[in-house]
Amino acid sequence: ASVVVMIDGEESARYALNKDAEIVIKNGDSFNTLVIKDGVASIGSFTAKFPNLSGEVVIPASVTYIGQEAFQNAPITKLTFAPGGTEKLCIAPGAFKNIAVEEIILPDSLEYLDGGNFWNSEYAKNEENWDGYGLYAGNILIQSRPAFEAPDVEAIVIREGTTLIATGSFYGYNKAKTITFPESLLH
Repeated sequence: ASVVVMIDGEESARYALNKDAEIVIKNGDSFNTLVIKDGVASIGSFTAKFPNLSGEVVIPASVTYIGQEAFQNAPITKLTFAPGGTEKLCIAPGAFKNIAVEEIILPDSLEYLDGGNFWNSEYAKNEENWDGYGLYAGNILIQSRPAFEAPDVEAIVIREGTTLIATGSFYGYNKAKTITFPESLLH
């Protein structure tokens, strides 16, 4: 379906989404907001190629799938998932790669996350978000450091309380002999 994007009351472009949606961009001093209407179930691959989007993206609770590279390279500074999602959420590879976001709060409904989703984001660049070799958003291990940064790691310990590990985490850690999983994952 085509979606009309309105900027300051003027129609500016058309973008494809998997379902009809209302997208609103509010201009301000380099702060824009992308709002996707509640009821949208799927955000397609390569959807939001908005080079001037520098503010917040709100993902409604109705979304169950975010496609490959949906928001890649968008200079998003805040990523919000609306509360209340009851269906499981899947985030495909690269959906949020290279975004400027500094804070990530992922929903409890998240069931699948590709490990490269937040690579090269401001969030990943902040050492405070790392626990050893893992990058965490709440209780979700969203990616590991590249194997070339840890070529001799023999033991990997996933921190207690972890509820989900993104696919591809610890890819290339060929010398790892043991991986310790917390009770929180062994249910």
